[in-house]
Amino acid sequence: MKIMRIGVGATALLALSVAASAKTISVTKPLGGEFRAGTSMTIAWTKNFTPIGPGADRLLVKLFHRAGDITSDLGLIEEVDVNIGQFVWTKVGHTKTGDVPADSNYTILLIMKSDPATFAFSLSFTIKPSFKPSAALQEARIIRISSPWQDVVFLFDKPSPVMWDRSLIAAYDKVYFYVRRPDGSNAGFNQMFVTAPNTPYPQSSTDPFCSSGNCGLYMITLSQDALLPSPNDQYYLDMFTPDRKYMGKSKLFYWKKD
Repeated sequence: MKIMRIGVGATALLALSVAASAKTISVTKPLGGEFRAGTSMTIAWTKNFTPIGPGADRLLVKLFHRAGDITSDLGLIEEVDVNIGQFVWTKVGHTKTGDVPADSNYTILLIMKSDPATFAFSLSFTIKPSFKPSAALQEARIIRISSPWQDVVFLFDKPSPVMWDRSLIAAYDKVYFYVRRPDGSNAGFNQMFVTAPNTPYPQSSTDPFCSSGNCGLYMITLSQDALLPSPNDQYYLDMFTPDRKYMGKSKLFYWKKD
């Protein structure tokens, strides 16, 4: 053999062959750091091989925790195609088996499903508790919706008033809202209504529907086929500013035929 003539023995040749064919995968993200539970994380990797054969491209993305000499498998995050090179974990701290507590020394394991000998761990990272605004802060960010009010009946194909207090959101030029069913599902075929511009409704502070004297008004007209059916014809409005800093929900009301 030609390679033998240049002084490479059979044992050395075998070692070179194994080294050349060894499959490796390396985690390039995350590189440590801190991530808040419920936020997103990009998990990225590189590899030196091309999968061949049915199912050979399947990569398991798993979450592990290290505590001293003990490494615990906390479950599968997702199964992906190894060729994509990265995956976005959309809810940090959540695996197929449930949520994990905030702690340090978490690590990502990437392992080939059909070849468990090809795997890699990420650097350790920390999962911090999810951020929950205080009750006072949540209260300060509520958009007060005065119309529709509880159990009022809106009629299809008739203009109906949507009114809200602008006191906290006067700096915004628009607000958005969805029509939802009582269970929170979207009733408007994913249609988002834009109240632009978010101009004041000229009312006095004595108006029962605008006690602040600084309200916004949007007249909405919907045909019956514009909404998905809802139990008892009940709906509510889910309103928010473009940055979602301020949000509000109306009372349950009815939308019916005249």
